[in-house]
Amino acid sequence: MKNNNNIDISGSITILEKIKNKTPWVFGELIRKPKINFPSTKMFKKISNKFSNIFDIMKFFQYFIFLVIVGVLQTGVIYIVMNKVPAISSDVNSNPIFVYPSINQALILESIIGSILILLVGLGFIILYKSTMYVNEIRIAKRYMIIGITLILIGFISLQSMLNIKIGG
Repeated sequence: MKNNNNIDISGSITILEKIKNKTPWVFGELIRKPKINFPSTKMFKKISNKFSNIFDIMKFFQYFIFLVIVGVLQTGVIYIVMNKVPAISSDVNSNPIFVYPSINQALILESIIGSILILLVGLGFIILYKSTMYVNEIRIAKRYMIIGITLILIGFISLQSMLNIKIGG
């Protein structure tokens, strides 16, 4: 293929050639998509099975420790230890309350429920991401999407209702 300046550009396609019926006036022959074929090479050899199981277990253990640390920090352990708050409180009529109606104070059970709901929303996003791995199997992808969106909505609505109780709405 030759352009007006007699330069050989046989290894590329102009955008104009791709979309000339839709936008024949936009780019002209200035912008080209290069045709590059990279060789397929395997740079890393597969690790033997006896070591890969150990690496999988280590990876799972690290992920589990990370989730435990995040869960402990979300429950507000530092606040609970420093202020020595009760697990459950009661109102004026001696009815138990699980969510303390003040922004400045919290109960242990409220912190635990809040962190479980936050982890539930995170799990919903992980399941929603997993649904993208089943593009060719529509039924499985829809099930994962429904479960993920349901978990996200349940966690979000529950956290909003807890926040409304704390604000006093």
